[in-house]
Amino acid sequence: FNEFICGLSVFCPNGTLDEKLRFSFDIYDFDHDGHISKKELQLMLEASLVENHMSLSETQISALVEATFKEADADGDGLIDFEEYRQMVQKHPSMIKNMTISDLGGGGAQ
Repeated sequence: FNEFICGLSVFCPNGTLDEKLRFSFDIYDFDHDGHISKKELQLMLEASLVENHMSLSETQISALVEATFKEADADGDGLIDFEEYRQMVQKHPSMIKNMTISDLGGGGAQ
């Protein structure tokens, strides 16, 4: 339960950018090896498409994965490490902009 509550704190307005970056990176890094592989990105993309009732062809998904790696994989090792991920998010802040819950109660202070 404590891990769950600590995880939720990332979504609070006072959650730091680094906390949000680490949390979102860890979501993509399924095997927790410190890198996002093309397969991990593909699996996350496919899951996101299903969740949003959308579909893309395998060719389109592969093209998105390749384009992402072309931009993010600065050292060309075929993996995205945390620093490369950070740089990509800095270029595209919308990747994590929805990671803040501003009012859980719905009413706020009056």
